[in-house]
Amino acid sequence: MRPWEAENTSRTLVELDSIYEDVELLAVKFDRLQRTLPDVDVKAMVAADPNVMTVELAGAVDRMLDLFAVFGPDKGRRVLAEAPRLLYCEEGIREKIAKTSACIKRVYPRETDESCVYALGEEPNLLFDLPDLKIFKEENRKGIDIAELPMQVQECLVYATRQEHE
Repeated sequence: MRPWEAENTSRTLVELDSIYEDVELLAVKFDRLQRTLPDVDVKAMVAADPNVMTVELAGAVDRMLDLFAVFGPDKGRRVLAEAPRLLYCEEGIREKIAKTSACIKRVYPRETDESCVYALGEEPNLLFDLPDLKIFKEENRKGIDIAELPMQVQECLVYATRQEHE
């Protein structure tokens, strides 16, 4: 972690809870998280999202096992490193995947469940970006043109589904 990342992460952690001003307690929490999530780049996760330090470990293990069941252990670790929010989001992993897959299928109707899971493994942040878009909350619309989505989401979606649409 670069010094500016460490400083930024530290500031965010103190804002989350004043107990993180205690460096020893922070080190213990970090060590526990690192031992709970073997082979996951916990430093990168904390730098990307300091909220992972507040995660309840029992719930984190359950979510990690769900990710491994869906994506496999290697891809599951990468997905977790890229989208650390998956450790503490309120919705279950499988529900989030199902909801996001439904959104992908509204843009690309020929996508299968397997191809959607593959796409989400390539761009895991779509799990948070797609379902929250206002356009997907409009139930009466069947198809959605990709051009109606924000540019960043378009890029992620095109990249994630590139094998299907090349």
